[in-house]
Amino acid sequence: FGNGFRMEVEGSYRSNSISGISTRRSNNGLLEPLANASGNASTYAVMANVAYDIPLHPFGLPLQPYVGAGVGWAWLDMGNAQGNGFATFRVPVNNTVAGPDLVTFETAGAFAYQAMAGASLPLAILPGLSATLEYRIFGTAREDVPVDRSLAGGNTVNGVVPTSSTHTGFFEANHAILIGLRYAFGAPSASPPPDRKSTRLNSSHITI
Repeated sequence: FGNGFRMEVEGSYRSNSISGISTRRSNNGLLEPLANASGNASTYAVMANVAYDIPLHPFGLPLQPYVGAGVGWAWLDMGNAQGNGFATFRVPVNNTVAGPDLVTFETAGAFAYQAMAGASLPLAILPGLSATLEYRIFGTAREDVPVDRSLAGGNTVNGVVPTSSTHTGFFEANHAILIGLRYAFGAPSASPPPDRKSTRLNSSHITI
């Protein structure tokens, strides 16, 4: 905008492998880890960011430090995540069966936010092109992910595998260091060097 502020529209994708999953047990209210947890947690997000280029040049270099923040919407996809636990299922007619279960997850969305700080270095090869180094923290509100449970081992009761469905809330916090290139459209070209050609003046003097 010519005053140090600029805006971005961002689409992002993050994928993290799962090393553990904990779910809330209704019978004692404690968080207990699932056994054999595996899979990935993938996050898709659309963000609107505002950044401010701080009018400083550290160490006398053409570095441009900046800070920024953004808001948007994120979707957490845990479709290939799973683990094993223990659950009690209600089966017909007015009976229950308990045993090891297979726990799988689905997808949910939530409000997302982020903050960033970094520095850019203009590249002389093209006006408007800069190299960037940035730290970014990304987070979400509660993502209410559907959770499906089924009796492990394919065991059936009255010819049907007992199942149940519930929801589990996840809050995301993602830290990242980014190295990249940024191009600003409409950046002015570098001014041409001044013409250093000398001009010789001739004069004539006539005496009468």
